[in-house]
Amino acid sequence: MRFKTTLALGATILVLLALVVLSPLTPAPTASAQTNPTPTPPPTLDIDDALTEPFGDFLVVRYDPATKTLIIEPLDPSLRIVIKNQVGGAANTSAAPASAANAPATPTAAASPIPLDPASLRGKIIFKSTRDGGSYPSEFLYYLMDPDGGNVRQLDTQQAKDLLNTIQGLEGFSPDRTRVVMGDRACGTYTENECDLYILDVALHASMIFSDEEPSQGLWFHQNNVKAKDPAWSPNGNYIVFASNHEVPEGCRKTMNLFKGEPTQHATFRRLTSYCAGADSGRPSFSPDGSEVVYWTQFPGPHRDIYTIPVGADDTFDWRDITPKRITFEGDNWDPIWIK
Repeated sequence: MRFKTTLALGATILVLLALVVLSPLTPAPTASAQTNPTPTPPPTLDIDDALTEPFGDFLVVRYDPATKTLIIEPLDPSLRIVIKNQVGGAANTSAAPASAANAPATPTAAASPIPLDPASLRGKIIFKSTRDGGSYPSEFLYYLMDPDGGNVRQLDTQQAKDLLNTIQGLEGFSPDRTRVVMGDRACGTYTENECDLYILDVALHASMIFSDEEPSQGLWFHQNNVKAKDPAWSPNGNYIVFASNHEVPEGCRKTMNLFKGEPTQHATFRRLTSYCAGADSGRPSFSPDGSEVVYWTQFPGPHRDIYTIPVGADDTFDWRDITPKRITFEGDNWDPIWIK
């Protein structure tokens, strides 16, 4: 590129001394700054075209006359530019991003977006958390983790919501999508002390399933003055898991625990957990192979944390032989869903 530069200097010579240091290159020596007792007019540029000047094999300086911007870029984008100058005896040091027009630095690979589709995330657990400065119940962020609680990563909020819109509604469906288990929509309000669970036929009961209408058929679980909520159907089709405050041990306040039952009429309901402190628990979700369940509980408190527990292959399962495994330890954590 051809260019012509004319420098009009005043009576006093302005000496601009700039040291450009690019890590990991060795810094070049800096000349001594000279005192300038009187203001000096800035240099003027008579530009035929935008000025572009390479410095060796590592730096390009460009001048954009339209925006009157001097742009310094490294040829290697991994290098960092540091500019140090001394004018009139005063020193100033600044670090400039290695991109045009001082744009924000490119995010590192570790911060690149995750493809939030169920197929690529199968086996991961998505959950809500107050870590990083949030508060329960509304100030939270979404996170992703492995089943053992490792490899925790914060998710973009909108991407997480889009993912939940895809997977959350499927938790109650049978594997063949012909039936769905659901609870009373009003369950969870302070005035509602009794919540039932229903198994509905997708073809016959579509108006109740895909609307705001309360279920009125297919009653599956009911006990007087008992809440049952958050049902999820096993990927194997053999069990439904849910949270309920029935079967309260003697001397305990009503406490939400996890139970499982066959998706049949007159099912046998078996306990999976046994919390006895008035603590709340909820949102059970099966692993992709149906052998485990992830859920949250406030026991022993004060924080809500996420646990996993096996559900057993048949009705010989005894909760007294199993210890739930805690997998979160920071802040409040709740509403996990195991991506299938």
